[in-house]
Amino acid sequence: MEYREFLNKVKSDLEAVMPGNEVTVRNIQKLQGMSYYGISVKPEGSIAAASLNLESFHRRFERGQDYRQLLDGIVNAVREALVLDKQISIDNIKDYDQVKERLTVQLVGREGNEDRLLTIPHHDMEDMSLVYHIDLGQMGGGTASMLVTNEMLHGYGISAEQLHRDALKAAQERQPFIIQSMDEMLAELMGTEPTEVSGTPDLFVATNPEKKNGAGVIAYPGFMEAAAEKIKGNFFILPSSIHEVIMLPENGTMAYQKLEEIVANVNGTQVLPEDQLSGNVYHYDCHERVFELAAKFVARARRKEEERPSVLISLEEYKAKSGSRKSGLSVSRNESALSM
Repeated sequence: MEYREFLNKVKSDLEAVMPGNEVTVRNIQKLQGMSYYGISVKPEGSIAAASLNLESFHRRFERGQDYRQLLDGIVNAVREALVLDKQISIDNIKDYDQVKERLTVQLVGREGNEDRLLTIPHHDMEDMSLVYHIDLGQMGGGTASMLVTNEMLHGYGISAEQLHRDALKAAQERQPFIIQSMDEMLAELMGTEPTEVSGTPDLFVATNPEKKNGAGVIAYPGFMEAAAEKIKGNFFILPSSIHEVIMLPENGTMAYQKLEEIVANVNGTQVLPEDQLSGNVYHYDCHERVFELAAKFVARARRKEEERPSVLISLEEYKAKSGSRKSGLSVSRNESALSM
């Protein structure tokens, strides 16, 4: 039985077992390349639906597991997911004055998320985008949240700019940024003193207290300035994952291309696809207060270097012309004195 045929059979059986719910087979749009074709179950009058990827159930069916046992497992999974919806007040979600205090942010890469980003408000940061969630608190043994969509934004009657400002303010109050040296972070994990950990004094990690979706802290007002002060100057930013970023001083000892190789290797071997942020490296210029791709920074610095000689030549030309004018004026004055 093909996967879609399996989904249609499950849909029919869920409608019989769970009357009063709208059951659909559809493409479930998710960020971070996690979209899938599955089942969505929405209770009548509900603001949310329980969406399930049934590929693992289909594989077990293909291997010969009893269908009735699989259906029981699917029903239990749907009911557990719907417990979350019962704890969400539709009135609270529709009231922006209540929502804005619970806003959080998440930084994601645009590559692979293009279609989903068309349906949600977002703020671009080079090849990454900041998106907004409503923190629903602890539910079902974990933390639940709801992604803010364009439809919700329209219902709130506010601009995307206001949502951005309110989300950063609420996120910074609830989940302030943390900047630690790599030694400090490792010492914290190992329960030792930073002096007992060796080898990475120039690497720094930025995240939030929960260390979940912590890469978004780089968008907080004042973050870049605080990081520059701790790092003591300009710095590169490596997108470790959507949960944190790594920073290191820009001191001329390492080309950004080498750093991009490191990011590519880490993404390919250590970071789950759904947690990957970007394959690029970024740079913060603390003097001009500019955050940009490292490649743009290098190109900008090169242009400045190329323009510098022309500025010096212009100054020399100006001095030469100025000297000629002064010389002419002097002759004119002498001639006038003689004629008198």
